[in-house]
Amino acid sequence: MSVSENDPSFADEKCSEAEDCYRNGRFDEALNAVDAAFRAGFESAALWNVAAASFMALRREADAERCLRRAIELYPASCQVHSNLGALLSAQSRYAEAEAEFQEALRIDPAHAEASNNLGVALQAQARWAEAEAAYRHALRVKPDFANASLNLGILCRDQGRFDDAKEAFCRLLAGRPDQHDSARMNLGILYRDNGRLPEAEAAFRQVSTDHPEQVSAKAELAHLALCAGNYAEGWALYENRYDSRLRGRNTIPPDIALPQWRGESLAGKSVLVFHEQGNGDTIQFSRYFPVLKQMGAARVTFACPERLHRLMRTARGLDVVIGDETLPAPKGYDCWTFLMSVPLHAGTTLENIPDAPGVLSVAEEDMHRWRPRLAGLEGVKVGLVWKGSAIHPNDQTRSLPGLAALAPLWTCPSVSFVSLQKGQGEDDAAHPPPGQPLVHVGSELSDFADSAAVIAQLDLIVCVDTAIAHLAGALGKPCWMMLPAIRTDWRWMRDRPTTPWYPTMRLFRQARLHDWTTPIEAMRAALAAGSRL
Repeated sequence: MSVSENDPSFADEKCSEAEDCYRNGRFDEALNAVDAAFRAGFESAALWNVAAASFMALRREADAERCLRRAIELYPASCQVHSNLGALLSAQSRYAEAEAEFQEALRIDPAHAEASNNLGVALQAQARWAEAEAAYRHALRVKPDFANASLNLGILCRDQGRFDDAKEAFCRLLAGRPDQHDSARMNLGILYRDNGRLPEAEAAFRQVSTDHPEQVSAKAELAHLALCAGNYAEGWALYENRYDSRLRGRNTIPPDIALPQWRGESLAGKSVLVFHEQGNGDTIQFSRYFPVLKQMGAARVTFACPERLHRLMRTARGLDVVIGDETLPAPKGYDCWTFLMSVPLHAGTTLENIPDAPGVLSVAEEDMHRWRPRLAGLEGVKVGLVWKGSAIHPNDQTRSLPGLAALAPLWTCPSVSFVSLQKGQGEDDAAHPPPGQPLVHVGSELSDFADSAAVIAQLDLIVCVDTAIAHLAGALGKPCWMMLPAIRTDWRWMRDRPTTPWYPTMRLFRQARLHDWTTPIEAMRAALAAGSRL
């Protein structure tokens, strides 16, 4: 027997119906049940909450926010409504507003563990590390088995280089939450990897991969460890997981075209469509494989890449055509496609047979001529500088210098002129260098990588962090000194080596401690003062 709309229990019935519909993914029906209660004149915080959750599931964020704000007008003392609004705002990166809602939720109920954990997320997003940690620890005091709080605390400590605290948080997950073992092991593996404890990292990732073969994140991490160790036979095969659709946060997406993907079969007489992936530096590093494709029999090699790489890639030996990657070309005229970074797998690349880079890319004489006047008058050793990478790179916090001033010791070297190739973040530093740091800044004038190559070709040495300019200098055979952070160095630079097998003219200067650039910069200063170039 149904309850009359005039019966006060009607609202409870509709709320239960709405919650049941929401739990079963019937979001429109959930909203209909809420609307029926509202039309009958009944409102409650629970009804507004389920309406907001349904709108969120339907990606109608503005309607969800409207519901939660209306609920707060009616029920300002509802801790859950404030917490839910905070979560909605945080999901939209409105962290300061979210923080205020979480704080209000905790004022109403200091024991609301989820609000405290989510407050930590909002504070961490604002780089307020100590406050975020306090929020996570409060959530864990209230709810010791709170998996998300343990995970977030561990990640925060890991990112701050606090190995023991991070390990304690992840081990808490392993000890108390069997349903979180994979997450705990993955994060422990990353912690071990970042701290150079590679056997333990490998063991953690292999355990996850063994228990759950579909867990491609573990395979992707194993690929990096294998490549970092020079175990290319296993590494290249595992590296194919980088474009698996199940990989969270993947940045390599297969093209949606009606062409077979090349899997290593004969290329004799075939026309191959090659796609750029990941960063500009990756394309420059692997451009050495265009001639390899020709050696493997390809009759025609076409490369699809961003416009900023077009002029440079048109100089590549073994490459016939360069096209844009904004609109996928019709597959007519091609026999197969491949990612550029998949070629080493099919070419059987090992540490001993890495193709040479110098000589694959070249610099047009007209570009050289155009840049000569900007570099005229420089005396002594001409050194190009790049001290920051792209701000959106996930490792930028550790790989970029804090600013141009960090390189001040280099200015004490006699008979050296410095040229800034800095683009993007760091350009303001270059345009207004500190007193006593004279600098010719050309970075803002560089329109593409062909321009960068023309400038690099006229310098004696490149000093930089891990960016595409390092790859370009190495590919052109130019001496390059690259500074590397203590953790999260890319696989291609391997571990504890002053050189790389990928670029014979490159030297690696590594941090001794996270965020401390004094050791590598002092080593470079001493080498430069002694007249060293390689």
